[in-house]
Amino acid sequence: MSKVLVFGCGPAGLMTAHAAALGGHDVIIVSKKRKSELFGCQYLHQPIPKATTSDPVNVSYRLTGSEQEYREKVYGYGTKEKGSPEDLVGDHQGWDIRETYDNLWAMYGQYVMDRPAEDFEEIGTSVNRAYETADVVYSTIPANVLCRNEEHVFGGVQVWAIGDAPTRGQTVPFECAENTVICNGEESPGWYRMARVFGHTSVEWPPGRKPPVEGVVPFIKPLKTTCDCNPRITRLGRYGKWEKGVLSHDAFNEATTELAAGQGVLF
Repeated sequence: MSKVLVFGCGPAGLMTAHAAALGGHDVIIVSKKRKSELFGCQYLHQPIPKATTSDPVNVSYRLTGSEQEYREKVYGYGTKEKGSPEDLVGDHQGWDIRETYDNLWAMYGQYVMDRPAEDFEEIGTSVNRAYETADVVYSTIPANVLCRNEEHVFGGVQVWAIGDAPTRGQTVPFECAENTVICNGEESPGWYRMARVFGHTSVEWPPGRKPPVEGVVPFIKPLKTTCDCNPRITRLGRYGKWEKGVLSHDAFNEATTELAAGQGVLF
């Protein structure tokens, strides 16, 4: 049995903690103690054992235009970046990430050690004892927060999005068929993805001028990073790894596999 430290209490963080707990390990979660808001269309591609309790739905994943047109619309002309339609077009099952995260928060939220973001900027402050005594350390917080080298690059593309946020009274002013994801590589309309699954809609636009839609906000889609700071920390989740193509359940699977193999135990 190992002492496992997890930075972050969003879905990826709690899935990592859950993997450790199911493996019989002692778990400490350090984060700003605030449940993450999940905006718009988000869902799981795989259920999380003992956390996902409802049945899946069938998700129809479509593409208009070509795969190359979609890649270039999102990432720029001549890009080699792989787009999600290349893996996901067709029908597949999806599970409710909000329900899963609610269940994980009910199980682990009370155990989160509440620490401000500044504490993560210098590992060894108020999280020092937990960090130094852990056998395995995982981080799901954005990788740039833990970076110590200004020369390290965090590649990404800034896109625009709006998502349903019922608690904020925000509703996406577009209609999309239920349990559908549409990836659009054509010039018109301007958005590149519209989706609605489990009753929540989101629309995303490529880089450039802000779309004339009230409530739209910018966000960064991570691509890759040169950061190799803190080699003792295993980074999980899309923002933790700062890598595209990472799905929410990957954090659970990777932590489960690593801990079962006894890997990552450095001290």
